[in-house]
Amino acid sequence: MPIGLVQPVARTLEEEVEEVAAISPTAAIPLAWSAVESELLAAVQRLAVSPDYPPYNSAVQNLRLLRDYGGLDENTYAVLDRMRQLRNRAVHGRMHPAAVSPHEAAEFGRFAQNVIRRLRDLKRE
Repeated sequence: MPIGLVQPVARTLEEEVEEVAAISPTAAIPLAWSAVESELLAAVQRLAVSPDYPPYNSAVQNLRLLRDYGGLDENTYAVLDRMRQLRNRAVHGRMHPAAVSPHEAAEFGRFAQNVIRRLRDLKRE
């Protein structure tokens, strides 16, 4: 590696979210959610459950498609929908910056990582 170049360090989503949460907990929420949203899309594509071109689908639509397919139980669907709503409040300024602590934002990141693992485990039957 040439002198002066720094090799990027691979970090987990949880580590990235924790780092951002220490500075801005509200910003950590959309960071974690974006990874969940990407995995929702990947699951919809992998399972071929969308009649439309999946990248055009919203997160809500992808959640419904996975629930209707049977990949998400009602409880998981409800939790993911609440996570999405929290993300929307954070992004659209409907959340006071102090409403989420760094610990809560980091917890959101850990939960997002767990959900991503579950989504990656979904297989076509």
